[in-house]
Parts: sequence; structure tokens; C-alpha cells
Amino acid sequence: QSEEKVIRLSKEKDQLLKERDAALQEAHMWRTELGKAREQAVVQEATIARADEKLRASEADAWVYYLHIAICYSAVVVPD
Repeated sequence: QSEEKVIRLSKEKDQLLKERDAALQEAHMWRTELGKAREQAVVQEATIARADEKLRASEADAWVYYLHIAICYSAVVVPD
């Protein structure tokens, strides 16, 4: 009877160790996925920052062009 109990407990221990190993493996997988997601977030933030810089530069260029046109137009127009 005690030998059967030892065998049963040994099997339970083996099963629990397998479950623990599977849980650790899954945790490692999720940790890896989280790391990848964080890397992607950093890349996306950098892309957004570059796009924002390009937007500001384009807006500034548009204002410079607008002012240039306004100055040229005012130089050409003769007041009445």
C-alpha cells in the first residue's frame, strides 16, 4: 500500500513538473512576444517622429513659399 502511494506521488510529481515546465515555456514565449511588441512600438514611435518632422518642415516650406509669392506679388502690383 505505501509502495503504491509512493508510485502515485511520484507520478503526480512528474505531472506537476511537466506542467511547470510547460508554464515556464509559455511564459518565456510571452516574454519574447512582449519584447518584440515593445521593439515594434519603438520603431513606430520613431516613424511617427520622423513623419512629424517632415510635416513641420513641409509646413515651414509652404509658409516660406507663400511669403515669397506675397512679396513678389506686392512688388509687381502698382497701387492706384
